[in-house]
Amino acid sequence: MSTSKKNHIGSRRGLSKENREKVAREIVDSYHATIGCPPLSTHWGGHDLGKTDWLKKFAEEVVDDQSKSLEAWNTVKEKCDTSFIIELLYLLTLRERVTLDRHQDAYHALVAEIEKVTPRYDKLLEDVLTLTENPLFSPTMPYVRGSLAKVCQRLQESKSLLEELRDANIEHSSYKRSARDWYLFLLATALINATGRPHVEELATLLDAARFANNERCYPADVATLNKRIQRWTKYVNAKVIDGRMMFRINTRNTSSQENGSDDPMPF
Repeated sequence: MSTSKKNHIGSRRGLSKENREKVAREIVDSYHATIGCPPLSTHWGGHDLGKTDWLKKFAEEVVDDQSKSLEAWNTVKEKCDTSFIIELLYLLTLRERVTLDRHQDAYHALVAEIEKVTPRYDKLLEDVLTLTENPLFSPTMPYVRGSLAKVCQRLQESKSLLEELRDANIEHSSYKRSARDWYLFLLATALINATGRPHVEELATLLDAARFANNERCYPADVATLNKRIQRWTKYVNAKVIDGRMMFRINTRNTSSQENGSDDPMPF
């Protein structure tokens, strides 16, 4: 193990100031916006991350002799697309709101609005039934009762559809799970697929460096907490690690919601 560490570019042991600056420049210069659908850059607003002070500060923190970030970076650098890793770290620690935050807010607002709408169906049903019971309209009932019954049935069906739509999106709108932890899940997935395990300890160290680059002072990331956050999202998207790969299974809950006309849980 010690031999492999010595072979890493920019090993912490005996790293001079000149070499630290060189490795930091390599991190910044090697970054390129990753291609996706949509690109991750749209999640933070689309500006060139390579030109930000954040990336420079992050690279400087990675090579800081006082931290373990360089060792963690070397673990990631060997197997993964470092640009993808950088973008996910940026999105996880950016202090501004990102796309997934706004999407979660939208789902939350939709569920709340449906909750306001559904009781109105009960009032409409009551009003329609009142028509059938009003003596003033009794001469017409032999001719219109069937049509009114269909109206009541359709109102009940419409209310049920709205309630299904609400139920299908309650979990997507819940603030008990951070929407932004999707980026953490992607980080873990990238490392699992590349190395067979998530390297959560290394992720914690790199997250600390990313937060520091955002001028955020906080306690070091807790590995146990990160594991729980990753596991929560793994369960949410119905994924499982099989033979060192993150595999996605058909999610019957999401399939049902799509059949009912609702969208995917998050438009990632």
